[in-house]
Amino acid sequence: MAVIDANVAVALIVDLPWSKEARERIRLDDAPIAPAILLTEIANALWQQVRKQVLTLDDALAGLSDVRRLITITRDEDSLEDALRLAVSANHPVYDCVYLALASQSRTSLLTADRKLAAIARERGIPCRLLL
Repeated sequence: MAVIDANVAVALIVDLPWSKEARERIRLDDAPIAPAILLTEIANALWQQVRKQVLTLDDALAGLSDVRRLITITRDEDSLEDALRLAVSANHPVYDCVYLALASQSRTSLLTADRKLAAIARERGIPCRLLL
């Protein structure tokens, strides 16, 4: 089990430099999880891809559906207090720290393509795999 962040989840849908590794990691993980904010972040990234005409709306909707099938979504409310504490101590946005808080609470690792988030995870003893 690993916590999947939005950068990794988007790479399952949109071709990014780390897409191949992201797909392989998700395939090998028996129970990937993510906070509910993941879906909003993915939907926003997909909207941007539709605006740029990289994806059709149908492709974006299918991709969002695939992510919902592959990743178990948890309740953000369960991680918000810890996320706020992490955000304040790391001077980093709460919406990213929700992923860290979930990984810490679940005693699992974070899978990300965000170097800064990976560095914060490591500084706080949260296992992390950086895809890039």
